[in-house]
Amino acid sequence: MLGSIAFITILFADYTKLKRYSKHLYFLTLLLLLYTLLTRNTINGQPQFLLGSWYFNIFAIAPYLLIVSLAGIFAEWNWNARYSVLKIFAFFAPPLLLLMAGNNKFAAFLYLVGFLVLFFSTQVKKRIILSFMGIMVPAVVGMILLTTRRYQIDRYLAFLDPYADPHGSGYLLVQSMKALSSAGLWGNGFGSRLDVLPAIESDFIFTYLVYSFGLVTGAALVLIGIILFARLLRATKLVKDRYGFLLLSGWMAVFFTPYFWSIFMTIGLVPPTSATLPFVSNGIVHLVLQMALIGLVLNVYRRKDIMQLTKQ
Repeated sequence: MLGSIAFITILFADYTKLKRYSKHLYFLTLLLLLYTLLTRNTINGQPQFLLGSWYFNIFAIAPYLLIVSLAGIFAEWNWNARYSVLKIFAFFAPPLLLLMAGNNKFAAFLYLVGFLVLFFSTQVKKRIILSFMGIMVPAVVGMILLTTRRYQIDRYLAFLDPYADPHGSGYLLVQSMKALSSAGLWGNGFGSRLDVLPAIESDFIFTYLVYSFGLVTGAALVLIGIILFARLLRATKLVKDRYGFLLLSGWMAVFFTPYFWSIFMTIGLVPPTSATLPFVSNGIVHLVLQMALIGLVLNVYRRKDIMQLTKQ
C-alpha cells in the first residue's frame, strides 16, 4: 500500500520540480550516512539508522537517493568552469568513502556504477574524462585498501574457484550451484526447504525460486530483465530533456546492476554479496523505494513530449 501511494503520487507529479532540491537531497543523504556511522547502531554488522523504534539500512538505499540527487546536479553542471573536475570529484568521493566505511561494499559499488553512468551520459569532453579518471581510480583503490580486510578480499575472490575451499570462502557458491543443479525444469515444488543457504528471502532469492519452481522460472526472470532493460534503453533515447535523460540513465544503473548481479552471483559468475533482486527480494523499504522510482521513470517518459513542446 505504501509503495502504491508513492508510485501514484510521483507518477502524476511534475518531476522537473525535483531538480531544485537535488543538492538538498545529496547533503541530507550524506548527513544520514554520517549520523548512522557515529551512532553505531548495527544489525548483523550493518550500521542502521534508528527512527523511533524502527531500524533502516540507510546504506542500502543511499545509492538510489544519491543517484537521483546527482542527476539534478549534473543536469546543471558547467564543465567549462575552472576546476570543474576537482569540484565533481568533491561530490563523488564523500559518499563512496562513507558507504565503504559502513561495511556495505555492494552499496558502494552500486553508487560507483551509477555515478560513472551519469558522468559518461553527460557527454563530457575526452580531456575531462581522462582527468577525472586519473584522480578517481587511485582514490577508489586507496579506499578499498583502507576499508577492506584480507579475509573479505579472499571471500570476494572465492567465486573464481569456489571448490578450492568448499567449506569456507566458497561455501555459499557451492551450495547455491548444487541447489540450482538439483532443481530440474520444474523444481522441487512450492514450499520446498533450502536450509543450507542463509538469507534466501533476500540475497539468494533467485536460487530459492529456481530450486522451488525450476529452471524455467529462472529463465523467465532473466528474460524479463533483458526485455525491461531493452525497453528502458529505448525510452531513454526518446527523452530529450537533459534532466529526465539523466534520471532514466541513473535509474537503469542502480536497478539493473543488482538485478543481474543477484542472478549471476548464484551461478558463480560474480562474487556473492548483499545484492537483492528488485521487486522480488524481501524488504519493505526497498520495495517502497523501487515503486517510487518506477513512478519517477514513467513520469519522465509520459512527460517527454510535453517537455519537448515546452522547449519549442
